[in-house]
Amino acid sequence: MQIELWSEVWQELQTGLMNLPRCPEHPQYPCVRTLAQGVVNDIVGVSSEEVKVKSHRTRATDSIEASRFKRWWNHLVAEGSASLRPGDSNNPDPYRSRIVGAILAACLPDKIKVENSATIKLV
Repeated sequence: MQIELWSEVWQELQTGLMNLPRCPEHPQYPCVRTLAQGVVNDIVGVSSEEVKVKSHRTRATDSIEASRFKRWWNHLVAEGSASLRPGDSNNPDPYRSRIVGAILAACLPDKIKVENSATIKLV
């Protein structure tokens, strides 16, 4: 597999975010579910610098910087897989790792596969 430039991956991820299924409760937003618990997170904003997500469980809106997604991508390229569990030795960044992993898997299905509810891997 040829590893793509981060800028190309980020662009594909941003497009993928906007093409996710719409939230049944908030149809104005695309949404993604965490892999282990199935918690719905609305994608309330996408820019060149960040993704804003709103959790249905906590009702909190958080910004996830593009640099965090890049850290995950670089880890996947180097290690082949990544744990979604914060604190795990194969987890590249604990901040919102469950939703970051779910977003990567949902938006980049030709590049990243779900191994199980706690691990994603590069194809």
